Order: sequence, then C-alpha cells, then structure tokens
Amino acid sequence: MINSLPVSTLTLQGSEINSILEIFNTLNKEFTAEFITDFNFDFRPFELFSSYKQIDTGPVIYLKNESSSFYLTFTQVTYQLPNASRFPHLPSREYQTWGVLHLNKNSGHVLIRPETFLDKIHNLITPIQLDFEDDKEFSRKFYIVTNDELKTNLLFTPGLKSGIESIGVPDFCIEILENSLIIGNKKIIEPGSALKFAEFLRTFRNEYL
Repeated sequence: MINSLPVSTLTLQGSEINSILEIFNTLNKEFTAEFITDFNFDFRPFELFSSYKQIDTGPVIYLKNESSSFYLTFTQVTYQLPNASRFPHLPSREYQTWGVLHLNKNSGHVLIRPETFLDKIHNLITPIQLDFEDDKEFSRKFYIVTNDELKTNLLFTPGLKSGIESIGVPDFCIEILENSLIIGNKKIIEPGSALKFAEFLRTFRNEYL
C-alpha cells in the first residue's frame, strides 16, 4: 500500500489524490501496479475528446498480471461551459479516468455507448449504426457506430458482449481507433467507476490478446 503519489500533484486536489491512491491500492491486490511517467498517448484523435479545448495527461497507472496489461490514466481536460449570459465563463478543468488498451490489430473506428447516451457522433467516416440480428436484446441496450461493419462484427464475440453488459457504469463510453481502445465516462475521478473500467479492460484483453 502506498500513501502518497510518486508523481507531481501540483494541479490535483486532495480529494482527487485520495481517489487515485484508493484506486491504485485496490488494483495492486490483483495486478502488478506502478505509476509511470513515460506514457505517450494522444487522446486528441478520438471523437470522445473532440469537444475539449486542452488535454493533459496526469498520473498514469500501468497494470499487468499473467494475462493482461493496460493503463489507467487520470487525464485533465479543459472545456468551455455553455454561456447563457453576456459575460463569458472561464474554461472549466477537471480530471477524468480513462482506461487505455493497445490492440494487436487495426480494428477500425468504433464507438460504443448505452442507447440512452446523448452525445452525437460527427467525425466517423461513413458511419454505420450496427445492430446484431442474432442478439436484439444487446442491440436494444447499446448504440454502436462503426466505419467498418465487417471488422466490428468480428470483434463482437459473445465474450465481449458479456463484458460490455457487465461494466456496471450506466454512462460509460468506449472508443476503438485503429490499434487503441479507450474507456471512460467523461466524469470526475470516482474509484467505483475506475475499478469497473479496469475490470472491463482485463476482460477485453483476455478475450482477444
């Protein structure tokens, strides 16, 4: 168990530090966990980050065990709140939890979210909403958009569908862009959600890699 972060905490609030430590210490019971400083990953090409004015990666936990390895990042995003008055608001900043998994093959561009999620998708090339004729219940629950229907159909095994249904975070969003997968919910750091994102990444990794 660690009681302090071995990385810079200048822009983190006390509650955020405590949440990150709780997440790390919980995951360290099941994985070899370490904070790393050489994490070079660009969130900007992802549609889920298209509305943010600035993106700065904060603490990153690298997680591995006998069969899995992936990252849990605590990323600071800057965005502009809608302004209903004639006086402009200053940009808002917050840290969010995003899981990152590197894939062994190009899986196209896919976005998965619960059907009730209201974000619009703009930047996918020739987007196709995917429905599974053999699993209408899954199609009813989740909204899936892809630019390559064949690749996405091959990706969605029964094991992956079960893993998505088991995430347990009502407003999660997953985006796959070529050889990278990210998962988060565009909300401030919360240990319960972060641990569920990590569990999904382990399920996905074990299913495919």
